Amino acid sequence: MTTPSKSVRRCSRWIIFSGLLLMCGCSPFDRDWKSAVDTWKVTDATDITGPWEGTWQSEVGSHSGALRCLITKTGDYEYHARFAATYWKIFHFGYDVNLSAEPHLDRLHFSGTADLGKMAGGIYHYDGNANSSDFESTYHSDYDHGTFNMTRPELP
Repeated sequence: MTTPSKSVRRCSRWIIFSGLLLMCGCSPFDRDWKSAVDTWKVTDATDITGPWEGTWQSEVGSHSGALRCLITKTGDYEYHARFAATYWKIFHFGYDVNLSAEPHLDRLHFSGTADLGKMAGGIYHYDGNANSSDFESTYHSDYDHGTFNMTRPELP
């Protein structure tokens, strides 16, 4: 039996190291998140655009995890939310939701629906309230329901 040469072992290590770097690289969401945290500024008390962070909690089981969100305005009281969440602290998933909002006192009441696919529980419905500093929402599908609670990240 022959042993691999030093150059083959070195090359193998380089390939493994390069692969690990690629797997650990930043996702588009992570880059957009960092940029939003660095540049976002409050414009008024009902400005829900920009970065958010917090947690989600299922009321069906003991499932919960970290949650981040980037919200952009797409029209008059229409928003697009990009969520990035963790599940069991090791699984990461993301999805988008279009939200329709109505002003209510010093907050916006919003709702939206997203189809996360059969493997993730199907169609989810969201209903909540937010202002420029607090975001609270419920979610439900045929298989799960729970809450989102987020605030603004610490700005640099």
